[in-house]
Amino acid sequence: RRNLQTMECPPEKDEKYLYLFVSPLNMSKVGVSKNPAKRLLTLTTQIGVPPQMVATWEVADAFGAENHIHKSLDGRMLGEWFRGILTPEDIEAVSGKHSLTRSSIV
Repeated sequence: RRNLQTMECPPEKDEKYLYLFVSPLNMSKVGVSKNPAKRLLTLTTQIGVPPQMVATWEVADAFGAENHIHKSLDGRMLGEWFRGILTPEDIEAVSGKHSLTRSSIV
């Protein structure tokens, strides 16, 4: 039997990814997550139709980038959801001072 107090756990990664999901309901979502694939699954349960992960980016200040992008985009519906289908290029065009590096998660 192992002593849980003396077991070493690997350090948890603090990396956060900016993601772009699109929904068959003609909506796009821009958000931040440590695990975009897991987030995608929870959204599928919440909205009833599976969105598609279009792109993810590694970014030093993920929440700052997300906030800037949300303010820069038109068509905000509710929370992080926007009307229409956005592309990775749309997100990169409004990223401002935030340097986005596409990740290989998708």
